Amino acid sequence: MVVDFPHTAVLAPPPYPCPSVIFTHNVEGEIYHRHAKLARNALKRAIWRNQADKMERYERELLPRFTSAVAVADRDRKFFQSRYGVANVSVIPTGVDLDFFTYQGNAALEESDGGTVVFTGSMDWMANIDGVEFFMDEVWPIVTRARPRARCVVVGRSPPQALVERARTRRLQWEFTGFVDDVRPFVQNAHVYVIPLRIGGGTRIKVYEAMAMGCPVVSTRIGVEGLPVERDRHFVEADSAEAMAMAVLSLL
Repeated sequence: MVVDFPHTAVLAPPPYPCPSVIFTHNVEGEIYHRHAKLARNALKRAIWRNQADKMERYERELLPRFTSAVAVADRDRKFFQSRYGVANVSVIPTGVDLDFFTYQGNAALEESDGGTVVFTGSMDWMANIDGVEFFMDEVWPIVTRARPRARCVVVGRSPPQALVERARTRRLQWEFTGFVDDVRPFVQNAHVYVIPLRIGGGTRIKVYEAMAMGCPVVSTRIGVEGLPVERDRHFVEADSAEAMAMAVLSLL
């Protein structure tokens, strides 16, 4: 019996009359606690904290009931073992298909061109929405003061209409593609790949995809969390708006 995500266990709760595996893509309770930390008003913080406590309790009670758990990062494995007491945890590490995501040279950047920044990720996931909002509201104004002709492309399904309208109302040089069959052309035509995640968890496949295609990566610490990468060697780390803007500008 394989259960994908803890949420789905409510549809067929253990114990089972056979060996069972739960595949955990994230530490869900940790994500909720990060939402609480970033919430801008007291009511939202209280709601997120309440939900975080419930989710953490649910995970702690649920995961040990399975024969084995599978995580996507070694840090998650250690968390489940130390925090939740889950004895049997395996890890399927993040990987990338180098025959598909191939390096084909870097996009040319003309002197008169402001440069293109790209983000890829499902835009119906709260962590990605929060990250893109942070990049739009706090990072992008600093970037465009130095490079007024710079543009940003957000590649991913179901972007919130309010976010699209915000970019349009401000006359930002932003494009929201919605769902695409292939992210590669957008990454290959960009000059900087950004991961402005402040919440998130689980797999960071997008990091390796960008690296494989040779697009330099600027990321928060959380954006590359759990991957065996070194700051200033494999990516440029930037957690504040000012640092991220300066990193993007330096690469451009």
